[in-house]
Amino acid sequence: KEFSPAQKLVSLDTIKTNEGQLNSYAWHLIETKRFQAAIPYFQRAMVLEPQDISVQLNLAHAYLWNQDFQKAVSVYQSYLATNNMDSSLLKKNILQDFEYFEKMGFDKTLMEKMIIALKLKS
Repeated sequence: KEFSPAQKLVSLDTIKTNEGQLNSYAWHLIETKRFQAAIPYFQRAMVLEPQDISVQLNLAHAYLWNQDFQKAVSVYQSYLATNNMDSSLLKKNILQDFEYFEKMGFDKTLMEKMIIALKLKS
């Protein structure tokens, strides 16, 4: 079967995707430990889909795993300050993602440091 020719992605500003695709692709990059590569996809998804707060959470994760702790803290705090959302639910979302990351073999010490910084546990 003949496939259509591929187009080289030169700029994320020109890519056309369906809702959620950039977030999903960038999440895959996190799962495969390509954290730095995931960041521009999450940033673009935040522009295109500002109502999807999961993108913001995932961007914070990408910063954390990319060893940019201060940016991660800032984005997590912004996520936790989302209007009209229960902060305990948002904290629970972060902790659930951290449980997943731990099962995937990610650095537990970074997560513990973030839990303390964000006061996620009482």
